[in-house]
Amino acid sequence: MQAFWDHVEVATQDASQPWHWPALATVEQGEPRVRTIVLRAINRAERSLIAQVHGASPKVAQLERQPQAEWLFYDPNLRIQVRARGQTTLHRDDPLANDRWQSLPKAGRKMYQGEFPPSSSRLTNGQSSSNHCQPSPFLDARTNDAEKGPQDPNRGRDNFCVLETQVDRIDWYDLRPADQIRWLFKWQNSSWQAQPLVP
Repeated sequence: MQAFWDHVEVATQDASQPWHWPALATVEQGEPRVRTIVLRAINRAERSLIAQVHGASPKVAQLERQPQAEWLFYDPNLRIQVRARGQTTLHRDDPLANDRWQSLPKAGRKMYQGEFPPSSSRLTNGQSSSNHCQPSPFLDARTNDAEKGPQDPNRGRDNFCVLETQVDRIDWYDLRPADQIRWLFKWQNSSWQAQPLVP
């Protein structure tokens, strides 16, 4: 179990690490939804994994309705797959969200300043699908700041949301041919309970 938290802690600090880019699975009306996200931080004491998302993203609405989520980590070099599941809390206007927002560089804040929310249609006002290669209107805030003049440092703050999953179940699977070791860890009675699984 220590190995998992060591790996994800390193991944929060190094974007070249495979576990910096986990997949997050949620549920929408009984159907699975999965996408790649960025692991931003962890909290070992709280057993939590933390990401930053746009508050209008579909995954936020999905987690508001069904807060159970599963994170999938895979390292192709070590050939280790980990599925981490738990209850997810959405932070918008609390100390965690405020601290994460303050730590964002100026370029990172621009992701939350676009006019349109993530996953909204780009075919509006009779726009032809032939324009699919044009820049997304959601990213219209990535223009040169010098052209816009001084910017409000908190512009986009209302769209900023922190996603925190408190992990209570970890499926560790070593896929190397010589090992093929798989363990299931469950948080029970204030400690991790380990159970070997058939690969």
